[in-house]
Amino acid sequence: MTLVGEFQKKQAGTEASVAQLSLGQSVKVKPKQKWIPMNERIRNIVLDYNQYKEDKKTLDYLRSIGHNVCV
Repeated sequence: MTLVGEFQKKQAGTEASVAQLSLGQSVKVKPKQKWIPMNERIRNIVLDYNQYKEDKKTLDYLRSIGHNVCV
């Protein structure tokens, strides 16, 4: 697809979102495929927060979260 075609595709999606918002509907954006594994790893760490807290390993908890965040 050409660059102009990509711009047109993006514009069409934006216009559809604006139309949904103007009708009072919420617009959900599907997360990009590359973020799904990272979100899953972080979610698993967050689910174990109480165990980290009980073991007084809060710093390890934060380190684990930080280790899985990529910018």
